[in-house]
Amino acid sequence: MDCQSKNKQPLHIKQKFIVSLALPIFLLFYTIPVTIVFFLFILPAWEGEVDSGLIILLFMLVILPWLLTFIAIKLFWPIVEIDEKGVKRSLFGVFFKRNISWEEMYEIRVIGMFQGGAWLFFSKKSLAGMSHGKARRQKEQIQIVFTAQLLGTIRFYSDKEIIGIPEDKVIELISKIKNYNLIKNRTLNMEASKEVVPEKLDEEEIN
Repeated sequence: MDCQSKNKQPLHIKQKFIVSLALPIFLLFYTIPVTIVFFLFILPAWEGEVDSGLIILLFMLVILPWLLTFIAIKLFWPIVEIDEKGVKRSLFGVFFKRNISWEEMYEIRVIGMFQGGAWLFFSKKSLAGMSHGKARRQKEQIQIVFTAQLLGTIRFYSDKEIIGIPEDKVIELISKIKNYNLIKNRTLNMEASKEVVPEKLDEEEIN
């Protein structure tokens, strides 16, 4: 039982996050009804042959909204999973996969903090000085909307610096979430278990 409980301990910490559902949901609520209206009412009522006017309406009311919805789903619907190995992202577990281990992660950076709509990036290279749009276009990164729970999960698995937000602010934010004590104890254990590099032995001692 003890071993099983230890293995299940990380399950008390939220590990899976959706990048951001707001925009995809909004576009779906707009696109689906408009598409239905076009095919059930506008198209049957159109008089005469297909002309440029109908093609423009088809593009504006169906093709363009669905294109924007697809882009939003690709960017913001994927699941980001954080565990002891690192950070993984995928859409429905199949599409747009990307993995970044803790060892190969160059930085964790918050962009837009205290300006509204803050985003957090896990990246294999520096994103210093980049706007959200430019950082998002980098290939070796995983973005996700900024939340206190996300910070808590990061701190549970890693003690890496979170650039763009002071550590005391990190502690303030995660101190309000449900499993703060579990995260705090894990962080203290990580600090205590850091290896101390021994001083080089004198040649005489080696001999």
